[in-house]
Amino acid sequence: MSTAIRAAIAEDAPRLVELLSRQMAEHHLRTTPEALARAVAAALGNPGVGSFLVAVVGGETIGVAYIAFLHSIEHAGAIALLEELYVLPEHRGRGAGSALLRSAVEQFSVAPGRPMELEVDASHRDAESFYQRHGFTIRQRSRWIHVPSEPVLEPE
Repeated sequence: MSTAIRAAIAEDAPRLVELLSRQMAEHHLRTTPEALARAVAAALGNPGVGSFLVAVVGGETIGVAYIAFLHSIEHAGAIALLEELYVLPEHRGRGAGSALLRSAVEQFSVAPGRPMELEVDASHRDAESFYQRHGFTIRQRSRWIHVPSEPVLEPE
């Protein structure tokens, strides 16, 4: 079966949360489905923040890509950050991930010479190979994160 790629719509939100929850679990990340649902709703409701693409095979949504938009000083303008790309394990190796990635690059590399960035966990060698096959190159940097020791309260 062929893979169709399309922009996600509000009605896709529950499936997006389901797919992203599976991805977070595979990577041993603690993001809850409730937090993902809020983040998905915020992105779907504000196209300037980012955009979702979905991969559909036989009427079933089997993959998702999330592209966040950033204003970068380093790149002197807007760039696209491929923050998430996930395909259900039983559908991997059949071109859905490649189709999602190609569509993301075609649609969201905003101008000639403006990059699309992404990050890959250092232990995820298959993902590194996948992105290299699609023209991405490794930047010799370390990404750091600060996680507050106290929970951050959301405004009411």
